[in-house]
Amino acid sequence: MSDAPDTELPPVLERDYAILLNDVGPDGELRSWIFFDFLQDIAARHAELLGCGMSRLRDLGIIWVLSRIRLRIDSFPSFGDTLRIRTWPSGFRKLFATRQYQVVSMNTGREIASGSSFWLTLDFHSLRPVPPARTVNGLLPQNPDRPFYFPDLGKLPAVEELTPVFHTAGQSVIDYNDHVNNAIYARYTQDWLASVRGGPVKIRDIQLNFNHAVKFGQTMRCGGILNEDGSFAVSGSLDGTNVFQSSGSLAGKAEA
Repeated sequence: MSDAPDTELPPVLERDYAILLNDVGPDGELRSWIFFDFLQDIAARHAELLGCGMSRLRDLGIIWVLSRIRLRIDSFPSFGDTLRIRTWPSGFRKLFATRQYQVVSMNTGREIASGSSFWLTLDFHSLRPVPPARTVNGLLPQNPDRPFYFPDLGKLPAVEELTPVFHTAGQSVIDYNDHVNNAIYARYTQDWLASVRGGPVKIRDIQLNFNHAVKFGQTMRCGGILNEDGSFAVSGSLDGTNVFQSSGSLAGKAEA
């Protein structure tokens, strides 16, 4: 993989991601939640290039935390394909710094997915929000002429955790910030939906809101609702505190 920024100080970062065998399911197509691994990676790399990455902010006692993300998947690439992902900062919304994503299949040359994410900057010790417009303003380009795919990533409604399953955070899911990585909650969502459907599912559209960290060894309860039309709402909690919420829709039964 090679970084290919649009300029020397890249307002947009473009990067290619090969789809490996472990990234696909039995049908040979990309698992829905793997998209989030790629999006987190390219966002982190772009922030580093812009001078406000995780290592730089840690020196200032601040950390980046993904708070909300929404992804729309129009088609699912297969093993052997390469995804060309573009990302760009898109300004600020109250306490959030926002970022956009475009995903193109190199096999077809077509855009297959798009998304938006909302990020917080937190004080490393207190974990209280520090306005990103104050901490990283001037380092993040605004890109006003580029698409903003989902400008309103609001709060999601509470949902009863029906048909619950339990996930204990093992070492393999703990990330750089010492908690369960955000992409794992997309995996937990897909796993729960598949368990209720009784077979493999593909997520067509999903918003994830992250509300509380889960640390190594802690056990989270996960459950929700899957409707006949494929719409869903899934939630996770830890000792009565909401950890994450997801909402969206599945691909059609013929595709899933």
